[in-house]
Amino acid sequence: MQNMSGIRDTDGRHIIRAIAASRSDLLKRVERWTCGRKIKLCKGLSSKVIIASEAILAHGLTQDEIDRWMEAYKRKDFEALKIGYSRKRRAA
Repeated sequence: MQNMSGIRDTDGRHIIRAIAASRSDLLKRVERWTCGRKIKLCKGLSSKVIIASEAILAHGLTQDEIDRWMEAYKRKDFEALKIGYSRKRRAA
């Protein structure tokens, strides 16, 4: 049975469902890093299901990317995990 937990996004109107992913799910290669996938990865890293170096090797991510995602995840800034957020921030 998989563990379900709800996480409120920053504006408090929607609940993001994050399923506690298995190790193999977290290491499976993905085409595009959506907000939900980033949250799953951060949740897996926080709960020590995998470590950052495994994610770096499996997905070709940089430590800087993982650090930024984890910072946003820890402060519950899920808007920052959305695709294109850095472009929006630079334009403002």
